[in-house]
Amino acid sequence: MKLTGILCPNVIPFNADRSINEGELRRYISWLIEKGISGLYPNGSAGEFIRLSFDERIRVVDVVASETNGREPIQAGAAEPNIDLVLGVCGRYANLGCQGVSVTGPYYFKVRRTFVTFAPAHPVCNLTASGGAKGRQGSGFSRSQRVLRCLKAALRTRVSN
Repeated sequence: MKLTGILCPNVIPFNADRSINEGELRRYISWLIEKGISGLYPNGSAGEFIRLSFDERIRVVDVVASETNGREPIQAGAAEPNIDLVLGVCGRYANLGCQGVSVTGPYYFKVRRTFVTFAPAHPVCNLTASGGAKGRQGSGFSRSQRVLRCLKAALRTRVSN
């Protein structure tokens, strides 16, 4: 999959009771598409997703996919701290029609091990490196050098499987 243009990490509108305002989310997604956005990035780097339960994060992607209805590609964010949850989310997002999943870098574990685990597990996992707790990326390499090495190792693993 090759994504081009602008993918928007959309905000999530809430009701007064802190539930997701699905009607407003649908309206907002349609508005973004009408304005020419190239793709959507639900549960991306806008930040509200961290306040949602696992099921609510799935629901956000479900609503976005339903409203998008194939008009634009979706690259959903999977910022789960547990590898098994991330892999499960990749499958669910693929079933909802997402073209990719942006996997957040590990919070507490080594980068290479995490990416090598993701690479062969699911074709929709797009191994996007973003974040990780400061200082947990190892030493001796800048973050970008280390992530590049990890991605190369992960891709070799994917190709060999």
